[in-house]
Amino acid sequence: MKRVLTAEAMRNLDAHIINETGTPGSVLMENAAHALFRHVLCHINSESRVLIICGKGNNGGDGSALLRILHMNGVNASAALLCEDSALKGDAAINLRSVRNIGLPCVNVKDEGEISNLTSANNIMVDAIFGTGLSRSVTGLPAKAIESMNKAEAYRIAVDIPSGICSDTGKVLGIAFKADATVTFQHLKRGLIPFPGREYAGKLEIAPIGMNSKGYKFDKCEYCLEYDDIVRLIPRRLPDSHKGSHGRALLIAGSEGFFGASVMSARATLRAGAGLLKVVVPGEISPALFTVPEAMVNPIPEGGWGGADMLKLDSLIDWADCIAVGPGMGRDEGVKRVVSRVLQSGKPSVLDADALNAISGDASLYEYLHPNSVLTPHAGEMARLCACSALDVTRDPVGFASMFSKRWNANLLLKGATSVICSSRGNIAYNLTGNPGLAKGGSGDVLTGIILAMMAQGLQPFEAACAGAYLLGKAADKAAETISLRAITSSDVVEALKAVIV
Repeated sequence: MKRVLTAEAMRNLDAHIINETGTPGSVLMENAAHALFRHVLCHINSESRVLIICGKGNNGGDGSALLRILHMNGVNASAALLCEDSALKGDAAINLRSVRNIGLPCVNVKDEGEISNLTSANNIMVDAIFGTGLSRSVTGLPAKAIESMNKAEAYRIAVDIPSGICSDTGKVLGIAFKADATVTFQHLKRGLIPFPGREYAGKLEIAPIGMNSKGYKFDKCEYCLEYDDIVRLIPRRLPDSHKGSHGRALLIAGSEGFFGASVMSARATLRAGAGLLKVVVPGEISPALFTVPEAMVNPIPEGGWGGADMLKLDSLIDWADCIAVGPGMGRDEGVKRVVSRVLQSGKPSVLDADALNAISGDASLYEYLHPNSVLTPHAGEMARLCACSALDVTRDPVGFASMFSKRWNANLLLKGATSVICSSRGNIAYNLTGNPGLAKGGSGDVLTGIILAMMAQGLQPFEAACAGAYLLGKAADKAAETISLRAITSSDVVEALKAVIV
């Protein structure tokens, strides 16, 4: 588990370490500079010329300390300060004063021309302009410096977070430094996780700098998912277990013309380990489920979901330990009635695709959401649920996902290149597995099936959503080992599950 912090959470931790444990800020700055030095050392040779561009905050102080350490170790390095010396305060000023006293090459830059000359003459760039406290658009000389560094033919390193990236949302504040690698200190920063921040950060390195947070009470439980987290979640299969030991799953899906969704969800549910699976589909598409012989098919009469026998559906809901509803069901008015029945059961439930459309189209259904429900929207579906634009959602995916989860006391998995999973209790997890091969129809149906299977095997809804997101991405990564990203299909991902499922 890799903890993720907002800018405020990092400030609070810094203050705790400095004020409560007695560790001076200057020591933390020195440790940060040594971590940067170790990274730079891995990327230099006899021809390397390192340029550190510093701002007036603590990131600039890290840069000054790095310059001193590089020179102590014989590295050809220089620095450019985007302000007068008097603008630096505290520990940053102390480190700059050391640089001046030793006589190291550090110039105060006043115009764009100077920046351009400096960046063209060096082949390793270190961005120490802004840190996690940036909240406004980057303009003026800093913007010109970032633009010049981005154009340079150099290896680019960001200090803690690329300058110009919002630490809490990952969005670009006007212009941002495009790093090949980011050395971030102690914990991941939230802005490094969602796109475009994740893209601008490049390869992430988390460097401990002596901040012992053991026993410190964090305000939020926010983290990136790792393999070991998923292994701990999924229960071990006992030698004497049987099909009933691994859960009874109910899948309600499909409509005329969209039978594939029910097939892919069913296959994923079984491949991910559910013991028993019943599938409810319209009668006209039930023959498609012949390709999934392990599933027990329960067709509803022809004529769409409006003709569904509610008594029969209620008996199936009673039978199930957990339910998934929505893939490929279409916009039939009867879908709302089915979704209402599922939600009112209070059972662990996954709501995807047309179940989400039903909810966003009928305000009364929001009131039935509960802590055992998991909604799995993409940005467009999330926009409809929140009555906003998809662009709004992509600009602040974490904000929208956590807001919705808290407002309706439900779990939510906002799908994307970085998936955001929010619990009804306020916990947030991020999934970084997966690749662009998942950007095809059917991926969401596979995800629904995996989450349903995880619930069937005893995982709590939030845990099931975390495991589902991670395993879907991991299966796509496995498929990419033998299939090009462009050629990967959702069926390939289902097949690849057999190699990654724990």
